Amino acid sequence: MDVQVNLSCSVELWINKRRTKKNGDNRLYLQINVEGHPSREIKLRFYWPRAYYDQVKRDIVRRSDDDKDYLTVSAHVANEKAKYWSVVKKFILADKYFTPDDVVKSVWYTKIGGSLGDFIRIRSRERVKEKDIKTHTRDNHISTANILEGYKGKILPVSMVSKRWLEKYLALLMLSMSYSGAWSHIKNIRTYVGEAKKKGIAIHPTFEEFKLEKPESDPVWLEREELDSILKVYQAPATSTINKIYIKAFLFACFTGLRVSDLRRFDLSWIVGNEIVFTPVKQRITQRKPQVVKIPIIGVAKQFLLTLKEGDKLMERSDVKFNKHLKTIATLAGISKNLTSHVARHTFGTLLAIQNTPIAVIANLMGHKTLKSTMIYIHIAEKIRQNEMMRLQDNFSNFIVHSNYRREAV
Repeated sequence: MDVQVNLSCSVELWINKRRTKKNGDNRLYLQINVEGHPSREIKLRFYWPRAYYDQVKRDIVRRSDDDKDYLTVSAHVANEKAKYWSVVKKFILADKYFTPDDVVKSVWYTKIGGSLGDFIRIRSRERVKEKDIKTHTRDNHISTANILEGYKGKILPVSMVSKRWLEKYLALLMLSMSYSGAWSHIKNIRTYVGEAKKKGIAIHPTFEEFKLEKPESDPVWLEREELDSILKVYQAPATSTINKIYIKAFLFACFTGLRVSDLRRFDLSWIVGNEIVFTPVKQRITQRKPQVVKIPIIGVAKQFLLTLKEGDKLMERSDVKFNKHLKTIATLAGISKNLTSHVARHTFGTLLAIQNTPIAVIANLMGHKTLKSTMIYIHIAEKIRQNEMMRLQDNFSNFIVHSNYRREAV
């Protein structure tokens, strides 16, 4: 029986006369019809003799009184019809304009919603095509999907991501990484569950109750001695070529403040006089009128460009590989800090703040839209100065001028 609303749309069983097997059976399809649009056919996995297809009722009929396949095929057809018709009803009840393609896509999204990992992979690729995210961001999101697949070795449906599940998964991630790393993966999961909701996929009723606190710890940065250690690894004959490439890119970013997204794009054409002149990727995505950033290039940074030829890139496109190699480099350099591509930029900002560079200048060099993003480096510099004063106090702890002086507790 046809499923229709005001004769404007329908989900019907259709038999393809051109798809005939040697035994005379024809492939069965569902036909999605919406008034004013070309119909869309959905291939089913069953075949049926054309002679036993009712053209008026748009349904199959029994081939014999004891037809054993009839109930199985009918049940399957009814189930598939129900999937597509439920989507049609949602569009109608929401008073939304839709096409047959919209119906098919919505059902497909519901199907892949059975696996959050698959949904993240597919939707992240779509978002790149839609220019919503960049390829390196997609790679980061896919890494979240890969880690998710290892959780208990089970496929996780979107609808199972509850407040309780997120709390447990966050705790599990923190067994193998820092809170900021776990926070990043949970943030990605929340983003794609939200994307799934937009596509009509059912989500858990407690999902939106989960609150994720943003990491408040100071960003990781490197001191002069640690930069020296990495430079020694770069100069060591035993260091692999690929690690040298990543060290060169990392140290160049430490002295220029380039984001990893800009570091991948950098080439010699950016050098204008004694400055790096470019438009950051982040601004190109988020701002209608992105501002050109100019960074004076100092001698130490220029050294890493001596072997770079016109058109060459400093590093490969994948920041996932970059971060993986940085872990190896940190071990070789004897650095216990969690070395990632972001550490280079934080090092640049912090070193400027320590030498009392005005906050407005730091913000300008780093391409910050507001001073709020820059203040974190000022706070780090202030903490360092305070710690140095405490060390000075400790060095003179027995320096008593007055006998009745009572040392303050620190």
